Amino acid sequence: MVLPSRDVKRVCVFCNRSGSRTEMTPVTKNPVHREVWYRKLGKTFKLNCEKSRYPYVCLSHFPAKKASSPRAQIYPYKPNYDIEDEYECEENKKSFKNIICNWNNLYPILSKCWNCLRNGKESSARASMRLQGAALHVSYDCVECGSNWKWSSSTFLDREGKQGQKQCEVNLDISVSVLSTGNAFTKIASLFDVLELPFISNRRYNKLIENVLEASVAKCFFSQRSEVLAIIKENSARENGVDLAGDGQFDSR
Repeated sequence: MVLPSRDVKRVCVFCNRSGSRTEMTPVTKNPVHREVWYRKLGKTFKLNCEKSRYPYVCLSHFPAKKASSPRAQIYPYKPNYDIEDEYECEENKKSFKNIICNWNNLYPILSKCWNCLRNGKESSARASMRLQGAALHVSYDCVECGSNWKWSSSTFLDREGKQGQKQCEVNLDISVSVLSTGNAFTKIASLFDVLELPFISNRRYNKLIENVLEASVAKCFFSQRSEVLAIIKENSARENGVDLAGDGQFDSR
């Protein structure tokens, strides 16, 4: 009698998704190759690997060839929508996730093909760039080996599969900063022009305020107002009234 094989479940140390053993591949034990995996998949992946005795990773994080050739030396990749990119400053060792700079400084670095460098070749890739406010999205095609990859200066906030243009985190962060500090948009935009840094347009800023930030601010305001009114009513009932004072401008909601 042949017993049916048991479908063993594993948990991916990168995305924490539980799946069948056939959908996973063990993390390489080669220390040199594992360092490459750490660089590509980030600090959280490294910590999870150190915690697990036999770490596994979903095959979906690899090129399709990995599924048919599990033992092949194929490195994983990190999609923009799965996890945030992290960068570290060499001087103060502080980490950050969004970049705002003159993109001309990044082109020589981003256009390097990892596959060619690993094989001791120097190559540069053709770039297809798209600016979305202060965010830059680049697609590269290596002229030597044909490899292609993508890079984005900011993560997307919208859910995966959303139709139409997705919202970039850096654009929303800029809008929140301008709105919360009380500075005029034109003044901040002029500063970015002087520094030769990318910035969002006035139209995009107003759309973010109207579609996202106003609703968030209103929700927070009404929540806090309800709490304050509840305290006032409680004190009024306990002390037979309450004294209110204002500036007489009648500008409150």
